[in-house]
Formats: sequence, structure tokens, C-alpha cells
Amino acid sequence: MIKPAKEIYRTTCERLGAKPILTHMIGDSRRCDKEGPSEIGIRGYLLDRAGDAGDYRELVSFAQDILR
Repeated sequence: MIKPAKEIYRTTCERLGAKPILTHMIGDSRRCDKEGPSEIGIRGYLLDRAGDAGDYRELVSFAQDILR
């Protein structure tokens, strides 16, 4: 299976012992890293280093926000 199949997110959470509703994911694909995970309750964020179309421009800000 590959992203954005729901089962990949579900299986990953199960193997990590993580609850989807408490899980955050970031990546550079709107479809695979933001929309796909949200279908099972994971909070997905779009990383867009080149412009203003994403939720974050770099990973440090994402990590700081998540760890607050």
C-alpha cells in the first residue's frame, strides 16, 4: 500500500501505538500528507518551503507549534 490509502495511516498508527486523533503529520504533498491522513483523524499539515500555499514553510516552526 502507498499514500494516500487510508490503511497506510491506520497501520502506521497501530504499529506505533498512536491514536490518530492525537497524531500530527507534515509533508510536501497536499493529497498524501494533509488530506489523506485527515480521513482517519490524523492532523495533516502541508510543508511548502517555496511559497505561501502551505501550513508551514519549514519544519522548525511546525515542531515548535506541535510541542507547545
